[in-house]
Parts: sequence; structure tokens; C-alpha cells
Amino acid sequence: MTPTAAPDRSRLRWPASRPGWPVIAQLGRAPSTGPPARGYPLDPLGLLRTLHRLPSSVRWTVLSLWTVLFTVIHGGSLAGSWHYFDTGARALIAVSDPGGGLHLYHSHPELQFGPISLLAALPFTLLPLAWAKVTAVVVMSAAGLVFVALASRLLPAGARGQILLPALLFIPVWEELAARAGHLDDVLALTLALGALLTLRQRRADTTAVLLGLAVGAKPWALPFVFLLLALPADRRLRAVGWWTAVVAATWLPFVLGEPRTLAAAGFRIPNSAGSALRVFGVSDPHTPVWCRAAQLVVGAAVAYALWRRGRPAAILLGVIAVRLLLDPGTWSYYTAGLLAATMIVDLVVPPGRWPLPWLTVGAFVLVYVPAYVHVGLLASQSVQGYLRAGYLLAVLLAIFQLPMPDARCGAADADRPWSTRVTGCDARCSSPARTR
Repeated sequence: MTPTAAPDRSRLRWPASRPGWPVIAQLGRAPSTGPPARGYPLDPLGLLRTLHRLPSSVRWTVLSLWTVLFTVIHGGSLAGSWHYFDTGARALIAVSDPGGGLHLYHSHPELQFGPISLLAALPFTLLPLAWAKVTAVVVMSAAGLVFVALASRLLPAGARGQILLPALLFIPVWEELAARAGHLDDVLALTLALGALLTLRQRRADTTAVLLGLAVGAKPWALPFVFLLLALPADRRLRAVGWWTAVVAATWLPFVLGEPRTLAAAGFRIPNSAGSALRVFGVSDPHTPVWCRAAQLVVGAAVAYALWRRGRPAAILLGVIAVRLLLDPGTWSYYTAGLLAATMIVDLVVPPGRWPLPWLTVGAFVLVYVPAYVHVGLLASQSVQGYLRAGYLLAVLLAIFQLPMPDARCGAADADRPWSTRVTGCDARCSSPARTR
């Protein structure tokens, strides 16, 4: 029997003489030093490497257009919560009003954000409310690109193309925060916290402390981020804590002293959503439990301290935000923006494995964000969404203590080398014992 000749597959390939072939031919092709492989050349890992190698101009053009697209998609409600910032900013300067000035938090307990957010919102009150909303949405949407640019600095200069994939997942959720909800307070707190993380890497102690203090002044839930200061060299910590305390006191103390009932605003209650993680844990209160806000701060602080002890300060933001979402009765979609911001940071810091995908960010997007919009089958049940939320957040809290992560407490005097390229462990200059977990 005469053997059948192998089919000629070369005719199935795009001719190399076609215009644009040099780019298309390499898209997704795995690097190889051997003879050309037969058959379809697409390789997932090769495609991923190709995306990482895109020119910076192409990458930022894609992300800018992506931002515009989701600003338009989510902008239908046009900063639905912006009226809170407009009301608060106007009340802040209405010092002659019995419910304004230093009394505003007692008069308006629904304003669950800090004086820094009110000061930032003040310039927008010069515009008519409709134009103020549009302008605020543009500014906050642009802040998402700024956040991505800052986060990319956690990577080595030659590897910053790796920001593309997590950013493509992050931006749609950021626009929930910026365009749909218009929550300036979270935008400020998250951006300031990331700025503090970058200055911490450079051992700029005073700047780190001031940025963390301003984050607390923008949003009180940022309080546990202060444990980032423990990652500073021991001889700089006390001064940094002093700066942080001064900034927090300057923003909050006038309101507490001027109106002692200001602290009662912390007891403001919202409905306990059927899809919240609290429901999964058996908390059936129809509104925010009285212990909830204090528990968020205490447990968040405990997780932040434990992460520092394990030499993982880059994961502190994620740990605190995960605790906040686990113990929060609300499930607003813009809450997830903070989660993806923090997972993106950790994904950039954790050394890539065989499949260098932003797994934590992908998980947050698929398991926490997407189910809110997919009302099919089991996902139509809010209780199922709650189990997905709680399960993912608990898994993240476990993962950030187990994933290999460089010890940013040591060797950070070299500000040109990001955490993701350092070897875990401490040298003789480090003030803490070596931990290589």
C-alpha cells in the first residue's frame, strides 16, 4: 500500500509578500530557534508577549480610547452621587449657616467622606450643577489613566507593557466609580494611597506620610493604610508617624472640636444588601450593624500589620480593601473599583509564573464585578452573588499571605529597581530580621 503524502500546509499561511505581514506573522508566535513549525502559528503565550511588547504610544492610545468608551457607557447616569459632594462643598463654606461650616457632618451624616474630598469638590461649585458633573467625570476618568501610569512604575522600565492586560480590566470598573457614581472621595483615597506606595519604595518617608494622611482626610476607611509606614527604615518611622498624625489632625480635628457630635456620623446606616458578604456570614440585620464600621477598621488594621510582619507591604492596600468589602453591607458596583485597583498592584509586584496573567485582577473582574450584570441562571440570585463575593475575598486574603512576593522592607534604597525585580530577603542594612516567605 502506497503511503499517503502529507498535505502541503504552506498554502494555508498568509503569504509573506503581503503588506503588513512582518507584524501579523509575529503576533502570537512563540519565540523559537528551531525550524518553522507547521500549521497554525498562534500561541497564547506568544500573543501575551506580543501585547507586552507593544510600543508605549500604541498602549496608551488603546487605554485612552478604552477609557473614553466606558466613560460614555457608564456616563448615562452622569455621576449619580455627585450631589453629595456639591451639597457638602457648599455647606463647608457656609460658615454662617447653623448646619454648615464645622457643623456639616452632624447636619449631613450622609456625607461619608472627609474634608479633603470636600475641598477638592469646591472648585466645581463655581459651575452650574450639570456642567460640574460633566467636568468632574472628565477629571475622574482621566485620574484612572493617571492611576494606571503610576501603577506601571512598579514594574521595571523595560517591562511596563505588562500593565496593559490588568488595565483593560481595571478601567471599565474605574468608570463605574468615576462616570457612573462620581465618587471623588474614593478616587482621591486610592490615588493617594498608590502615590504613597511609590514614595515608600523610594524611602521618601515624609512624603509617604503626608499622602497617607491626605488619603484618610479624603476617606476614613483609608486609616489602616498607615501600617505602610512600618515598612520604612526604623530611624524614619517616628518622624513619618508624626507627619501622618499632623495631617490627619489638621483635616479632622477642627470638625470634632467644633462639633463634638461629628463622630456620630460614623453611625450612619445603609441597607444590608441581599448580595453582601455579611449575609453569607449570617448577619441578617436590615441595615448596617452597629459594630460594622469599627470592625472594618480594626480587622483591616490587623491584616495590614500581619502583612507588614510577613514583609508584604505592597499587599496592604488589597488586604484592607478586601476586609472592607467583606464587612460592608453595601454591594455597589463602584466598590469593586478599589478592589481591582489593589489587585492590579499585587499582580504587578508578584513575580510572573508560567502563565503571566494578572490572575487576581481577572478573578475580581469575573467573580465580583461581572455577576452584577449577568442575570442568568444562578447568577440572577443575589445570594449566589454574595457567596461569590465572599469566597473570592476570603481567597484573596489567603493568597496575599502565600503568594511569592519580594520583601519591600529591604534593599529599597535603590529606587530605580522596583519591588518586582528584587530578591526576597534582607541584607545587613535592614532593620528587621530576614523573612523569605
